[in-house]
Amino acid sequence: MRREAFEILVGSYLHSTTHSHLAAQSQLKEQEGGESFHYVAFLSFLIRASILAATLLMV
Repeated sequence: MRREAFEILVGSYLHSTTHSHLAAQSQLKEQEGGESFHYVAFLSFLIRASILAATLLMV
C-alpha cells in the first residue's frame, strides 16, 4: 500500500515536471528577454524537488 502511494506520487511529480517544462519552453519562445522566466521555472523546479526529497525521506 505504501509503495503504491509512493509510485503514484513519483509518477504525478514526473508528469507535472514534464508538463511545466514543456509549458516553459513554449512560453519562452513567445516572449523576448526570457531571463526572468528562467528564474521562475528554476524556482518551481527547486520547490518540486524539495517536496519529492521530503517525501522520499518519509517513506
